[in-house]
Amino acid sequence: MSSMDALLPARISPRITIRHFQPGDEPRLLQIANNPNIARNLTTMFPHPYTLADAEFWVAANRLKTSPEDTGPAVPRQRHFSYAVEIDGQLGGAGGFTLLGDYRARTAEIGYWLGEEYWGQGIATAVAAWVVESVRATQGDVVRVEAAVFEGNEGSRRVLEKCGFVREGIQRAAGYRKERGVFDVWMMALVWDDRVEAERTEARE
Repeated sequence: MSSMDALLPARISPRITIRHFQPGDEPRLLQIANNPNIARNLTTMFPHPYTLADAEFWVAANRLKTSPEDTGPAVPRQRHFSYAVEIDGQLGGAGGFTLLGDYRARTAEIGYWLGEEYWGQGIATAVAAWVVESVRATQGDVVRVEAAVFEGNEGSRRVLEKCGFVREGIQRAAGYRKERGVFDVWMMALVWDDRVEAERTEARE
């Protein structure tokens, strides 16, 4: 089990619980995810149309892993963490993070999405805040958390700003999805200065 597993399930509000994906989530995942208004603001890992096969693959890939072949010493360090967001007792979206590599090994990229019926209710802010707090609690070597926001997604930009992120810049014409063509990408980031200073102090010693 990963250090994240000890945090779940997490009831972060009377309406919202974060948990692992589990068998049986597939029909509801298909119902809420097969929506072009969601897909247009996510990477192409989130396809449209979204099929039952896509839902089955995602649930299987992100279920709680407890078997030796999933958790043994030969298994590489887990770098991608994605969790189900349960709202009012049913699956309502997802949130998680990815640990980057190479020269970006101290950076985590977060992501989240909700079914359209849950937009504008403060739920995304609560989920994003929980993801950031979870990175801080479980990934002691991470000093920077970032998120890419696609051009026009003002709602997600506001969510991140409420969580302490700042817009560092605009990557012009950096994004492409066949549903919308080429678009700009806003880079949002949160840096933990205390950890940065600790890393720099250690490097000088």
